[in-house]
Amino acid sequence: METASHLPRQPKTATTSPVTLGSEAHWLLSAAGKWTEEDEKAWKREQHRENMVSFRLKKKEQRTQLKAQHRGLEAQLKQKLAIQRAAAARGARLASATLSAANHRSSIMSSSPILDKSFLTRPLHQAAADLVVEKEALRRENAALAAQIGEHMKLQKMIQKEAELLSSDEEAEPPRADSESPAAASASVLATSGVGTKGSFVTVDDGSPAFFYEPISAQDRDHTMRRYREGFSESPPKFFAGTMFGWRVERALTRDAVNGAFFSRVWYTKRIECPGRDAAVLLPKIESASWRVLADPSLYAKIHRQELQSKHLQQFHDGSFVAARNTFDPRFGVHLRYLNLMARDNDVNAAGQRRLNQYLVITDSSANRVARAADPHRNVKWILDGGGCVSFICVDDTTLEVVYDHFTHCPDPRMADYFMIEWCNTIVRWEQLVHPPNMLVSA
Repeated sequence: METASHLPRQPKTATTSPVTLGSEAHWLLSAAGKWTEEDEKAWKREQHRENMVSFRLKKKEQRTQLKAQHRGLEAQLKQKLAIQRAAAARGARLASATLSAANHRSSIMSSSPILDKSFLTRPLHQAAADLVVEKEALRRENAALAAQIGEHMKLQKMIQKEAELLSSDEEAEPPRADSESPAAASASVLATSGVGTKGSFVTVDDGSPAFFYEPISAQDRDHTMRRYREGFSESPPKFFAGTMFGWRVERALTRDAVNGAFFSRVWYTKRIECPGRDAAVLLPKIESASWRVLADPSLYAKIHRQELQSKHLQQFHDGSFVAARNTFDPRFGVHLRYLNLMARDNDVNAAGQRRLNQYLVITDSSANRVARAADPHRNVKWILDGGGCVSFICVDDTTLEVVYDHFTHCPDPRMADYFMIEWCNTIVRWEQLVHPPNMLVSA
């Protein structure tokens, strides 16, 4: 302490030598007034710049190695092709020489009948056998060359991809040393945190920004489904909102006391008459037709009013899957995007009736949250909560009941009313794809 107190006081400047936070050197510098908050920020920026330089040098070194390997494979390919051409030329010369010898011997045979024919034809047979052997060798060599060409094409694509990534990093590098680009921040976070080693970038067909997706684990999927099943099993107080397009509409609208947001939940119900007491037979058929619509990206897009881009990202062993949904909202000029977990199950409700359920819920994971934070886009907004459940219930032998339960968070009641009408339009379009209108009669 005495030594630190009598140290000569110097101007507050950023230190250049590495100092570990919390170490004795850091404590001494802080006590002497040499290490300020600005110094610490400058030191962190310097460390970040060094990490980024090391990252780019590593990428350039990898690119150089790939190019060297590329050149080596091209040289091998040229050498193999030269050998093949030389072998083909030798075969052609051998065949020509053999044919000339055979013609010559044939002329000798015609003038000298005492010569042995087997003696004259033996070289021709040997030449034919040599040609067959050489042909087989060339066939095997062609197969090996085709395999090498395939590896060469893969390597070429890899080099092109690495070159594009490297050029994008270099172009995005800012002119000032104390600032960083979103692309560089994304690469730095993904490289240093280890997130993204199992995922890949996903492109959207409408030209909106790509995003990084890491597959969701089965544990995260099960946790998401448990949370939504518990939410759908709750039955809050609701009131009758009316009848729209043959569907009975009930809703519950509550407000969060903390953030002031509104929680809107709407139930759409329709009962279907089944003549001939065949409700149990019709139940799995309608459920299967509904799942076909929800699982097909082109059909799923038809049940939405706005243009919707869908891309399947991941499939689970039980048939459930994760899809990316993207739609452009012209009112705010942003792309609304979410990860959609689609699953199905069956159970028995409180009344003892058989029920088949299909879930359309929003899912997420910590790895994907980190990836989005590392690569933000101002014109992309991710929806992180909400979803729906379609239930098919066998009420009795002649009646089926379809219930579409949907919920989301809204900023105000007017937006909740808009969503209630929009979801009804969606369920009507879904109804037209699942079952012909003339066969879907309300009870």
